[in-house]
Amino acid sequence: MINSHMLPKKVNKYNALSSVGYAVNGLKEALKSEPNILWQLLIGLVAVGISIIAEEYVFIPLHIVFVGLVVSTEIMNTSFEYLCDLVQPKYSEKVKSIKDIAAGAVLFSALSWLVVILVEMVVIVL
Repeated sequence: MINSHMLPKKVNKYNALSSVGYAVNGLKEALKSEPNILWQLLIGLVAVGISIIAEEYVFIPLHIVFVGLVVSTEIMNTSFEYLCDLVQPKYSEKVKSIKDIAAGAVLFSALSWLVVILVEMVVIVL
């Protein structure tokens, strides 16, 4: 159970710059703790490079969108895992299910991107 003293203090003023700073810190933390993100970004750069070399420019925005989708779901998966471990440090079938579902979202987004890559490869070959 969360006690009120555990919650962050309420901030009355909205500060956009602070919000961006928090988001940048979150990205840094995600990059440090989840090596898959670096691999996903590298694969994205390779995919964009292949699109440029093959002069299939229509696929570049698709790769950028799917890199964003895959990396975003990976970050959300990581945050769910951290939250689950915080709330329930001991093994739990329910927590395992939550983690598996979040990992499934990453897999689904990656497989969707793979379809785009395969379509591009067919277009390049033809």
